[in-house]
Amino acid sequence: MRKIFLSLCLVAAVCLQAKPAFDFCLGGIYYRIDQNAALVTKGDAPYVGDVTIPEQIGTMAGEFAVTGIDAKAFYGSKTMTSVTYPATVTTIGENAFTGCESLKHFTISPQITFIAKSAFENSGLEELTIPATVANVGDDLCKNCKVLKRVVIENKQITEEQFANCPALESVTISDNVLTIKKKAFFKCTKLGAIDIPQSVTMIEERAFSGCTGLTEFHTSANLQVIRDEAFLNCSNIKTINLGASLTHIGKKAFSGTAVEQLSIPASIKTFGDGIFLNCKKLQSVELDNATLSDGEFQGCENLSQVVFNVVPNGIPKNVFNGCVALTAIPLPEGIRTIDYNAFHGCKGIKEITLPSTVEQIGNGAFSGCSALNHIRCLATQVPTTSGAAFSGIAKDGLRIEVPAVAVEAYKAAPGWKQFQPKEGQVFFPIE
Repeated sequence: MRKIFLSLCLVAAVCLQAKPAFDFCLGGIYYRIDQNAALVTKGDAPYVGDVTIPEQIGTMAGEFAVTGIDAKAFYGSKTMTSVTYPATVTTIGENAFTGCESLKHFTISPQITFIAKSAFENSGLEELTIPATVANVGDDLCKNCKVLKRVVIENKQITEEQFANCPALESVTISDNVLTIKKKAFFKCTKLGAIDIPQSVTMIEERAFSGCTGLTEFHTSANLQVIRDEAFLNCSNIKTINLGASLTHIGKKAFSGTAVEQLSIPASIKTFGDGIFLNCKKLQSVELDNATLSDGEFQGCENLSQVVFNVVPNGIPKNVFNGCVALTAIPLPEGIRTIDYNAFHGCKGIKEITLPSTVEQIGNGAFSGCSALNHIRCLATQVPTTSGAAFSGIAKDGLRIEVPAVAVEAYKAAPGWKQFQPKEGQVFFPIE
């Protein structure tokens, strides 16, 4: 009895697995009935050639209007070359055209209001216009479309990874309806040579243009407020970056690895992520109108030779100028209280430094590896707290440290400073 029961279960399982996903096949097109309407769906075999979808189908069960293209309807139909559909179709399902390598052109009609995730992923599309009537677009819409060259976005959405890894994409037109450019929207679109950000955009999300090595410049729109983490990471040919007065936040490594040569940071920016311009090897000059620096903001900018503070920064954070070997001098304004660890580590070109009278603390390694540094001028009458590691690696021979006359003896006895006082000779001198 038990063997018979198991056999029946196996037969039932096979029958369930064998049940087709479609309800009808008419004229070589497969349909599924859903709520008294017909959806074009996936059949027993991939579609081929030119496919024309009718407005209505008649079956033994009645007549049904064709209102949508089902999820995975044409999935993997590598030799399908075109799809014509009626005005009754208003939705395109998830992965509907994924892998349709021979589908070069597809017109999204004004009647389409919803396109699901990955609808055209890995397809052969060469161009696409998304009309304003499309209210909802899923993520990954045209991800990995290797021959997609031109895109016109007329609707209000640019979704996550919408055009990610489209290496042939050269032209993108974005309408004034778009508010946000989502995560990795144009990630590694390496041929994209220019992008006009419309006035409507207020946010560019994480890695939106990361790896777009064809971009040569970036200008913020009048209303752009937020640039998220790594938005333009490794856009290695961006030489010009203009940051507008509406901008309030830039995320970590937002422009790291770009080829920017000059920068002006506006006063409007209040918050920063770490390493915003990390390893921008061609950056030569920076003008700072804001009071906030971030950790590692200019770390590894090996050609940075000029830094201008137009306002007093809140402090000099860790690693901010680490490895900026072309810096020969940096004017630290009065009002700075802290210089954090490794702030100027490895700045081999700095020969002298003036520390303002307001400095209270110098972190470990702040000037370590500054091998050319031989003249320190500290204006603080109260000896800044520090350790021996703050100036490790600087040459003691010929070193001159100038401090207020009333504090010379205090510096000679203070931890982190007294190590420079030789048994014979003089290192500490009163400021003249």
